[in-house]
Amino acid sequence: EEPAHVELTDEEQEAVKAVADELEKASNEEEYQAAVFTVSKSTGVKARRLFPVLYRILLGKTQGPRFGPYVGLVGRETVVKEIRDALNQ
Repeated sequence: EEPAHVELTDEEQEAVKAVADELEKASNEEEYQAAVFTVSKSTGVKARRLFPVLYRILLGKTQGPRFGPYVGLVGRETVVKEIRDALNQ
């Protein structure tokens, strides 16, 4: 199923791309969760703004399960691919 197209600001696009990059370096649920906060610090996009953007891309909703365990359940490669696909739409 194709995720719905998500309109992102340039700032959000940059932050979401950075989350995908961080996830590629991460290896467990704790690090997956921390990736969002690392990006939040480096880009200045608040985590409370970034999580709903990620959930819109991944789930088509603004809320979802805890991010780290979700990535662990679905699989890091799958989540990174879905994020990158959304950025390339």
